[in-house]
Amino acid sequence: MNNEPLVSVLIPTYNRAEYLDDCLYSTLVQDYKNCEVYIRDNDSSDNTKEIVEKYRPLFKDFTYYRYKRNDTNVGFRDNMIHGTKECRGKYSIILMDDDFLCSRTAVSSMVQALEATKKTSLTVSQSETYRQGEMDLSAKEIINHGKEIVSHSEFKTISGEYYFLNSWTVYGPICLSSVMFDTKKLLASPWEKWTHNSAIDVNLYHAISPGNNIAIIEDPLTYYRLHETQDIHVFPVEDAMSSHSRIMLWYKYAKEKRVASSTSLFIWRLKTVILKDSGPIKWLSNRKPPILNKFISWLRGYNLLHYFVLRYLNPQMIKYDYAVAIKCPNLFIRIFKKTMLHLRRITSRLILRIDRALHNPDEK
Repeated sequence: MNNEPLVSVLIPTYNRAEYLDDCLYSTLVQDYKNCEVYIRDNDSSDNTKEIVEKYRPLFKDFTYYRYKRNDTNVGFRDNMIHGTKECRGKYSIILMDDDFLCSRTAVSSMVQALEATKKTSLTVSQSETYRQGEMDLSAKEIINHGKEIVSHSEFKTISGEYYFLNSWTVYGPICLSSVMFDTKKLLASPWEKWTHNSAIDVNLYHAISPGNNIAIIEDPLTYYRLHETQDIHVFPVEDAMSSHSRIMLWYKYAKEKRVASSTSLFIWRLKTVILKDSGPIKWLSNRKPPILNKFISWLRGYNLLHYFVLRYLNPQMIKYDYAVAIKCPNLFIRIFKKTMLHLRRITSRLILRIDRALHNPDEK
C-alpha cells in the first residue's frame, strides 16, 4: 500500500496550449507519482484538449490524470476556486498553465516539508523568472536539466503569524505555482470569501497562515513565465477596498508586535498596492475623479497610515497630482506644488532603498 499522501496538481488553463505543453512536461518528470494531475479548461478555443490528450498515455504511472472543460468561460477566479474544491489530494499545488516546475524533486520536496509537522499548512519555495523570447535555454531544456536533481530541498518551519507579518518585507513576493498547501485547511479558511478577481495568490497565503506553520524552501522549484499574453488584472473599487480590509486579520498579531508590525505593514503597503505603477490606483485615476476620491475618502476613515502612504507616496497618485498641478494658473503655486511632488517621489524611493538595504543587503 502506498503511504505517500495524494497530491493534486491543479492546472487551470485558458487558451495557453503553447505553454501548457511545458507545464505538463515538467509535471510528468516529477519523481513523486502519487499525484492527481487535474487540468481544468475554462472553455479554450485553441488546441488545449489536443495537448492534454497527447500527454494522457505518458501519465500512466501517476494515480489520476483528469481533464474537465467548462461549457462556458466562468472566469479566472471561479475556474481556480471550483477546481480547488474538486481536488482529491491531501495537498494541492495550483500550477499555472504558463509556469513550469524546474526540479524533478519539486513535488516530493514540498510534500516532505508539509509532512514535517501536523500544523504545517503551506510550503513556500522560491521561483525564477522565465522571460519568453529572451532566454538562452528553452523551457524544456531547463526542465531536462532539473531532471538530474536527485536530492530534496532543505526547508525551515516558521509560525504562520510570523510569515503573515513578514511575508513581503522578509520573504518577498512569491509565485502561486511555487507553493503547496493543505487542501482541507485552505477550503476551511476565508480564502474564497476574500477573493474576488484580484490578489488570489496573496489571499491564499494569508488566509491559511494564522494558527498554522509555514515551511520555507530556499531553493527555486518553479519558473514564472513572463510573456506578452500575460493576464493583466484590473481592480474594481470593491476589490481595491478588499485588499485593505483583509489586513484586519493581520492586526491580531500586530497588537503583540506593535512597533515591528507597524513598520512591516508600512513597507508592505509600499511594496504591493501602494508603490506599484499598475493596479487599483491607476485603474481608478484613469476613470472619473469622483470614483478615485471616493476610495481615498474611504481609506482615510479606515486607516490613516494606509491613507498617508497611498495618498502621498504612490507613484500613480503623484502622477495624478502632477497632471492637476501643471494646470494651476498661478506660477508660484504651480512651482510650489511641483517641488512638493518631487519631494514625495524622492521619499517613496528612499523608503524602498532602505527596505532593500535592511532585507537584501547583497542587492545593489
